[in-house]
Order: sequence, then C-alpha cells, then structure tokens
Amino acid sequence: MIGIIDYGLSNIGSISNAVKKLDHSYQIITNSKNLNKIDKIILPGVGSFKKAVANLKKQNLFDSLKDFITDKKKPFLGICLGMQILYNHSSEDGGEVGLGVINGKVKQLIPSKQFKVPNVGWREIEILKKGLLTNQFVDKPIFYFVHKYACYSEEKINTVAQLNYTNKFDCIIEKENIFATQFHPEKSQKNGLQLLNNFLKI
Repeated sequence: MIGIIDYGLSNIGSISNAVKKLDHSYQIITNSKNLNKIDKIILPGVGSFKKAVANLKKQNLFDSLKDFITDKKKPFLGICLGMQILYNHSSEDGGEVGLGVINGKVKQLIPSKQFKVPNVGWREIEILKKGLLTNQFVDKPIFYFVHKYACYSEEKINTVAQLNYTNKFDCIIEKENIFATQFHPEKSQKNGLQLLNNFLKI
C-alpha cells in the first residue's frame, strides 16, 4: 500500500492519479495513525518550507515520518518541497530545520540575466550515476520543474542527478531507502511516469 501524505501544501490529485494510472493502490495520509499499514510513502509538496514543517508537526506527522525513514527503513519518495524537507535546514522565511535525514541545506536560487527565478519549465537533467529511480533512462532526460529554492547535499554520494540552473544543485537523490526529486514526476508525462513506476517497484 502506498501512502500519499496530505499536509495541505500539495496537489494530491496529480500524484494520486499518476499512482492510480500505474495500477498501484494508495491511501491519503493526514495523520500518523495509519502509517503502520503503509509500505511506501510519497511526500509531495509546493510552497513554503516553514509552513510545511509546521503543518506536518500539527498533524503529528513530522516525527512519525522520520521514524518511518530511519527506524522502519521503508521506501520514501519526496517530491519538490517534499525533497527539501528531507534536508537539515532551509534558509526560506528566516530559516527552518527539516527532517535531517539528508545532510545538506536548501538555499534560494539567485536570478541572473540568463536564469529566471522561480525555475519553471522543462529542463534537461544530468544523471551522474546509476540509481534505482533512473533505471531505463539514458543521456539527459527532461522533467518539469517549479521552484525557487534548491537542495545542496553535503554527501555527494547521495546525488544521482543534478540540474545546472544558476548553479548546480541536487535534482535526484538516493540514500538507502530514501529517494527524492526536485522536479515533479507527476507532471513530467512519460518520463515522470517511468520514474514513479521505478519507485513503486522498489
């Protein structure tokens, strides 16, 4: 059973429809009560890091998700803001502490003449090494991004793919049972469905 976390900052419909299209059962999770029945978790999200952490704590999900990841070691996929929450700290809105299961920081992208912020649109990513999420992908696959903060891991061994947009940042990470993407696979058509299917088969 796939658990999709609803903490009020994500388009649950898009990710639910994608999981359903891939013929997997799922349950929308709004509190920690039913996590014991869940085999894998997807944490989507858009918006404020600080608000996300506050909402997860209000729903008694913040510590429960960390336990799901670190103690139960079940597969976990963070998407966009859901990826950022995995890191130690974000500088957004004066700063906030994340789950800390990935050593690194979330920092704002700096705009330039060449690069607009937020980063919105289809981008070619650079796959650095083989990973479970990138199975069957070759060259530089394209995915859909919408964000103005980006992730920078301190342990580059966890970075499977990166995007060079104002600078190079993590766009796919894998660490044991932890998986995450900065882009939105649920909005990335064929490539996105393939990546989600790779996760759901783990």
